[in-house]
Amino acid sequence: MDLKSKVFSNNSPVKIPAIGLGTFEASPSQERQGEVAIATALQAGYRLIDTAALYGSEPAVGRAIRASQIPREEIIVCTKL
Repeated sequence: MDLKSKVFSNNSPVKIPAIGLGTFEASPSQERQGEVAIATALQAGYRLIDTAALYGSEPAVGRAIRASQIPREEIIVCTKL
């Protein structure tokens, strides 16, 4: 299945991918492994990354996105306070 093929629409022009990667296990103690997992998911076609301040995964998410060289406007980052 093409990970980009199924999307949801809302009241904005942004299309939300149906499948995303949750990063709750990419905590600071597992940061390097989390970064590798996120980078691998992006290379596999994932374009929705779910994170939260509570997870502590935001630095790994940012590094993986920058390293991927995928245009930022192609990636949806969902985060929570």
